[in-house]
Amino acid sequence: MEERDPHYASVLRTRKLAVSGLPVTVAAGGEDAQSAKLAEQVQQLTVAPEFQDLLDNCLDTLGKGYAVNEIM
Repeated sequence: MEERDPHYASVLRTRKLAVSGLPVTVAAGGEDAQSAKLAEQVQQLTVAPEFQDLLDNCLDTLGKGYAVNEIM
């Protein structure tokens, strides 16, 4: 659909860029040390270069209704 309708592609691209431009925040799910440790590990994953590609692939669901990602 994006390839056939330039206006639709433009609107969808605007939405994707708005979401991908937001800062990623991770909060611990509890007060214990294990929750804090997991939150720190997830935060480290979000600063990896591959995270932006994963986020872009996830945002592909806006137009298609689903997105498939595989963790290698």
